[in-house]
Amino acid sequence: MGLMLGVVGGCGEKIPDGKFVDYFESGRIKLEGILKDGKRDGKWVEYYEDGQIREEGNYNEGDGKWVYFEGGRIRSEGYYKDKHWHGKVVWYYQSGEIENSTYFNEGGPDGKSVGYHPNGQISSESYFKDRKPDGKRVRYYESGKIKSETIVEDDKWNGKSVEYYASGEIRSRGGIREGRKHGYWISTYKDGQKHSEGDYEDGKKNGQWSLYRANGKMLDEDIYNNGICVEMCEGDEYSDEMIAVSFSMNRSFPPF
Repeated sequence: MGLMLGVVGGCGEKIPDGKFVDYFESGRIKLEGILKDGKRDGKWVEYYEDGQIREEGNYNEGDGKWVYFEGGRIRSEGYYKDKHWHGKVVWYYQSGEIENSTYFNEGGPDGKSVGYHPNGQISSESYFKDRKPDGKRVRYYESGKIKSETIVEDDKWNGKSVEYYASGEIRSRGGIREGRKHGYWISTYKDGQKHSEGDYEDGKKNGQWSLYRANGKMLDEDIYNNGICVEMCEGDEYSDEMIAVSFSMNRSFPPF
């Protein structure tokens, strides 16, 4: 949702100063505010066609606080400076709880960004510098325990990542490229025993993937291409889907 900037009439003609109102075809007000010297001044409000406020704010040479709405509730709010987000910008759930808080500079993220679960617990923490990722990104379960840690090695979300079970043990680890799983990844059972291993390419399984029972014995091998199994996909009595379900529920397969 963008900032309401620049009001001109058809064919670029200047609109007189004073009260400005624009309407939907239904006749309901779409936009209203005051023009001064051909520019927006003071409070301006934009509406959805059902009459609810979409966004509102106060113009002061492009600066000021702006609030955006969805379903009659505040969706986000923050300050503009020189027609760009600047400082702390906050997004909200429909319940009114904070969903995310991010610091901006000249319209781009710069500083700390914190996400929240609906229960108020922190869901993620990231850092930015000059609109680019900087350092570590941490994601959390609703319990507050760490879900994953990603070390960003450059400004393109390339680096390494570790994922954890809700109980704290390492679940999987590997590389990332542009924020997606890339390269070799290995997953483990809670006791550290290998569960699966293989390569990702741009977030999708690629090449040979090996699956193991909890006792370390090989269970299955499949060949993937662009995330789709293309060879040796039959497996044995335990399907890949069953393995994924078992893994997600932190259970082990019979050690035979």
